[in-house]
Amino acid sequence: MLDSLRGILRRLRPAELDELGLEAAVRSLASRCAARTGLQCAVEVTGDLAGLGPSVDMAVYRVAQEALSNVERHACARQARLQLRRLGEVLELRIEDDGCGFAPDRPSRGLGLLGASERAAQLGGELSTGPSPLGGAALCLWVPVWPVAEGAR
Repeated sequence: MLDSLRGILRRLRPAELDELGLEAAVRSLASRCAARTGLQCAVEVTGDLAGLGPSVDMAVYRVAQEALSNVERHACARQARLQLRRLGEVLELRIEDDGCGFAPDRPSRGLGLLGASERAAQLGGELSTGPSPLGGAALCLWVPVWPVAEGAR
């Protein structure tokens, strides 16, 4: 029972996020997805991700996790690109794939994308979906963040 409880707690708050930080945790997430599926998953990180806070870190990680899960389950993609960029007071997460894109006959988002939108809104951010320059689907999360203090680096 204790092992089961520990497993549940790990899924609620991934240890690698606390131990490694957002960048390494997202890279690990993409690497595990690639190893599991054969998907070529490039990760690009720009800017200082230190000091964003646990709420932002968790939201970004979970949105990336949901997006990669959707690529894995629905896109029939061969490649994906995950970009994580700190641009001043905005953090942007963008995931694109070369798969089949979003189904035009599907009028609403699934529960995973609904949850991702709610995570964005809780942080004063925004989530959007649309076509990808790679030919498939793109998901973009924008979250406002405070500037990192000099002493926090």
